[in-house]
Amino acid sequence: MPPKLKRKAREENVSLHPCEAKESSEGVPRSRQGKQRPVEDIDEDELVPVNPFQQEYKTWADLDELLKR
Repeated sequence: MPPKLKRKAREENVSLHPCEAKESSEGVPRSRQGKQRPVEDIDEDELVPVNPFQQEYKTWADLDELLKR
């Protein structure tokens, strides 16, 4: 996209691409995919249970196989 159109889109607060993050009123990007977040920002429903790592798992591959089952 030519720089002139990009600048105009930013001035109008229009997203140029779905992966481009818009900023909220607090200045925090809405899209945080692939970025670290503070624990306070994570909702309870986003958490998933994970089996504890036991001594019987000698390698990560062994644990991965168990988790796939």
